[in-house]
Amino acid sequence: MSAWGAPSVVRRVVRVLAWAVVLVLGATGIVTADSLVVMLVVLAAVLGAVGGAVAAKNGGVGVVARGRARPPVLVGAVTGGCLILVVAGLGAIVGPVAVPIVALTVGLLAWRRWRGDGGSGLEPAEPAGSLTTLTNAELGRAWRRSHARLSGVRDAGELERVCLLRRRQLDEMERRDPVGFRRWIDSGSWMMGDSAPFLGG
Repeated sequence: MSAWGAPSVVRRVVRVLAWAVVLVLGATGIVTADSLVVMLVVLAAVLGAVGGAVAAKNGGVGVVARGRARPPVLVGAVTGGCLILVVAGLGAIVGPVAVPIVALTVGLLAWRRWRGDGGSGLEPAEPAGSLTTLTNAELGRAWRRSHARLSGVRDAGELERVCLLRRRQLDEMERRDPVGFRRWIDSGSWMMGDSAPFLGG
């Protein structure tokens, strides 16, 4: 496995485990829900939908998943309702300790989002016209940066721009060295791996 493949596998495993925990807590919240929890779920869903509507009015498109933008109102409503169920499930399992756990989790998510927005050091997408002036090593780094940008996509327009850039990067690599490019694709590490070694460095 390439050096760039290992972190991806770890992220996928962590993501699967995190979703498993969320599903268990949500199911627990549903099973143990009383009238207060039901009311909070409805209230959170309504507030989430309102927040989504405001986001849509300001140009937001909700969550981008598998190349499709989910409606902000639906995303807000589902997120709000599910969050209450998860917190209720956590409270049923660990009791009052759920409060600091939730606070810590929210803080970590906010910090991670801040890093993704301004603290990650990711550079803006390179203009398509500049790709021909890059060395093979620079083009390889640009490819890896564009992959990292995919995880921070906020709307369908940005997703389309990043995908178009990556298509142009691939075209430029193939133009420079078709044989090396094919070896890189066949290696299985092309999605986020370094192309430079296959293109002559």
